Amino acid sequence: MVYDVVDNSDMYVLPLSEKVKEKLPFSIFLLFPFLIGSIAISALPGFNYLVVGFGIVCTIVFLMASLREGFYISGETKCFMAFICWGILGLFFAESWVLASMRLLTLFQIFVMALIVSYYAQNTRCIVWLYGAVLIGILVLALSAVITGEFARSEVDGEGARVSGLILNANAFARAVCYGIAVLLFYFRHFRSWLIRLLMLGGILVAVRFLIASGSRQGFLGFVSLLVFWFIFSYGKEFTRRPFLVIGVLVGMVGLGVYVAYESRDTVLMQRLLRLEGGAEAEGSAGSRLVMLREGLGFMLSNPLLGIGLNNFIIRSVTELYAHNNYIEVFSTTGIVGGLLYHLIYVLIFYRFHRLRKLPLNQAEQNVLNVFYSAMIMTVLFDLFVVSYYSKITWIMLAIIIGYLNALQRELLVRQAVESPPEHISSRPSELIYSGEV
Repeated sequence: MVYDVVDNSDMYVLPLSEKVKEKLPFSIFLLFPFLIGSIAISALPGFNYLVVGFGIVCTIVFLMASLREGFYISGETKCFMAFICWGILGLFFAESWVLASMRLLTLFQIFVMALIVSYYAQNTRCIVWLYGAVLIGILVLALSAVITGEFARSEVDGEGARVSGLILNANAFARAVCYGIAVLLFYFRHFRSWLIRLLMLGGILVAVRFLIASGSRQGFLGFVSLLVFWFIFSYGKEFTRRPFLVIGVLVGMVGLGVYVAYESRDTVLMQRLLRLEGGAEAEGSAGSRLVMLREGLGFMLSNPLLGIGLNNFIIRSVTELYAHNNYIEVFSTTGIVGGLLYHLIYVLIFYRFHRLRKLPLNQAEQNVLNVFYSAMIMTVLFDLFVVSYYSKITWIMLAIIIGYLNALQRELLVRQAVESPPEHISSRPSELIYSGEV
């Protein structure tokens, strides 16, 4: 967001026209192959170097643009950098400093990526294009499952029939699909064309089919929470003004639930849900998670300051697995301080949501916040079942949210200054409130 410096003593600092504020930087298109590759092919051996190459190009362009136009570093980004620095201290206590160093390198790459993505997530028009790249990346994952025959095999009973695509992990695939559904919900509310809205609804139905094929219980939980909170935030206050619209949307969601129940019959997902309900998982997946929970708490208490070292849970645990819980993984490997630094990012994001939702917003801004808020709640729930602090798609979504929230907060401050400017501004007409882009 860019603002003028006004040198007229009869005027206050005014925002530029909506057309300029909603500009789309040309360099944002360099992010397209990088974001698509980060989501779709970075898990494949060898292809990650291609993604890193695009990342280096994006970094150079970002540095040139930020030096020319200025750049604001958010509190969330500072917390992430502090978390990485704290992880470096943990190298001295890690059983395997090689594993810890590899994770630190990944985190630094994600930090740079988050800086770049948040820089471009400055208005709704940029969000539309960034989400477009995210959606294409997820579409590549889904098409890969179809081409390789994974999707067709998902109709067969058994644990081996879960779809994972190029991401090579069924739960990670389900998480990507859920984020794709969040993007489709954003497009559904952003565009007013009924044709586009019908296409988005069709896309959600297709995404649900892939979600079921993944057999991921946490993906199913994330999908349900996303829809419920999106409906509450988007239509909860409109019942008195537009009751028939709200009832229509609610009926549509019920119909979607019926569709999910119908498509889930005789699938791996339904089998896994029934086993969980019947208690058959006590010595299986759920039992292993309970063991890892106890181990994680023990690791954290054994070294509460710095933890056992990043990426070292897998070699210290008797299960020889990662923690399957982001909170346990982070607190056990980086200690209490590292865990608080990382999760302070979430606290700051929700604090910004809380503040912004009390301010006067236009409909487009409100629609963005509703989807963001729902996606954040889904992320918090996902973290109970997966380790996400080094997940690329998770941090792409977080970076978009962080960049937009900070840009919108500064935009609203300027609006308030224009509508009820302080008296001292008139005596300092050349004062610059803000200059630069996020």
